[in-house]
Amino acid sequence: MNWTQTHQRYQALREIESELDLRLDGELPWRPGYAAVFGDRDGLLFALQLQWNVAAQAQLDEQFLDAEELEQARRELAARHPGLLLALRRNGTRRLPPVPVSEQHCRHDAARRAS
Repeated sequence: MNWTQTHQRYQALREIESELDLRLDGELPWRPGYAAVFGDRDGLLFALQLQWNVAAQAQLDEQFLDAEELEQARRELAARHPGLLLALRRNGTRRLPPVPVSEQHCRHDAARRAS
């Protein structure tokens, strides 16, 4: 994906999320131009799921937040993206491939599970 395509993709995702937040009906917006960016509605849904997963991974890090802070961060993240979450719930989501994580993060998770 070149810079122009990346720019178009993120611009479309911002437009779509704004529309989802305005409508709050869970319906995926679709315009003819989106086909060139996402391919089809499944491609759009996949991109929205990926966007949510990246935001959640970045903002909900159990390594740095205690249980109360983590729950508060989850509520705040959900409040910032109500239309996106509704669309993901209403349209179902395809499972994303596993995200590679650092060895240090894996050790932290294993130690936490063992305790």
